[in-house]
Amino acid sequence: MEFDFTKQISPCHGKAQVEFMESGICHGFALWIDWVIDAENKIVVSTGPDKRYWKQGVKLLASPVAVGIGGAERTGICCSTLVEASFDPSSGELNIQHTFS
Repeated sequence: MEFDFTKQISPCHGKAQVEFMESGICHGFALWIDWVIDAENKIVVSTGPDKRYWKQGVKLLASPVAVGIGGAERTGICCSTLVEASFDPSSGELNIQHTFS
């Protein structure tokens, strides 16, 4: 999702299909936000890697899920997940949902 803070923020939605690159147990997802202050990338506030301002968070799963690489779906192991996020500017809430497949 992308926000332009020079305009009024409206509700938005984004989604991404994530393929697992290794087999193992998934306990959650790491999330981050990068803040670029101007279009030319000349005004930067640095508190994170690569001299960019960033925030990080983790969405932990209620129950860990066994995951694997492509083709593992025949064994009942998840190979990917669809992560969907929606933002409500009136409350400031970011809702994150996921579906393993």
